[in-house]
Amino acid sequence: MQQRATKLVPGLERLPYEERCRQLELQTLSERRKRGDVIKTFKPIHGYEDIPSSKFFRLSTNQLRGHSLNLSKPDHWRTTLKDNWFAIRVTDDWHSLPENIVTAPTTATSKFRCDKYTGQQVS
Repeated sequence: MQQRATKLVPGLERLPYEERCRQLELQTLSERRKRGDVIKTFKPIHGYEDIPSSKFFRLSTNQLRGHSLNLSKPDHWRTTLKDNWFAIRVTDDWHSLPENIVTAPTTATSKFRCDKYTGQQVS
């Protein structure tokens, strides 16, 4: 829907979708999806959801790189059928975040820092 709506703006109809979003200062759908995944990962890990994080994630015991809240990918993700499963899909995005985002004191602070880190202005 967003891709189609951005084509309705005069003068932008021939530009690629990513460029239309940049001109209109919008996040692309994939960027919004990644942001939502990161927020949905942050909440159970920090106890802001009624669902325990252990249902989806295991904290990694191997702390060679990255921040202190690295996640382990499930062992049973050998088939491509599970590639879009939430716990697998979000792990790499979560690992790419800096420490100050994943250890933020509140969800709002984490969202603000994440938006600042990615260069997005989200209201």
